[in-house]
Amino acid sequence: MHWMKAAGAAVLAAGLMSCSGGKYSDAKSAMSEQASAMEDFTAGMEKAGSGKEVAAALDRYADRMGAMIEQGQKIKAKYEGVNLETAPELQAERDRIQQAASKFGQVFMKIGMQYGNDPDVRAALQKWQAISAKATAP
Repeated sequence: MHWMKAAGAAVLAAGLMSCSGGKYSDAKSAMSEQASAMEDFTAGMEKAGSGKEVAAALDRYADRMGAMIEQGQKIKAKYEGVNLETAPELQAERDRIQQAASKFGQVFMKIGMQYGNDPDVRAALQKWQAISAKATAP
């Protein structure tokens, strides 16, 4: 019984330390949110069976993406001169994003082939593209 209390305390302490910061904790959090948004989007697309469901998934992702772009710009400014793409502290988050991104080709092929002419989907794609353009703007 005593070892269970000690193990519980160790888990709690580790959780608090991981939540309380650490090097690049804000970047880790942002990257985790990005991966979650991508995973949620692909899961929604895999379940989508109508143009309305596809459009809804695209709209949700575009909305989350807009917030992530703003957050990413702040982090980029905060860490100006630091290459976060190679920081070892962020490797797990980069791997998770890469894994989520690997499914995007199939998802967008489904959108184009099955729902490309749906007016709701086309409007959602235009919204997504407009928000995506902000990510590459200087």
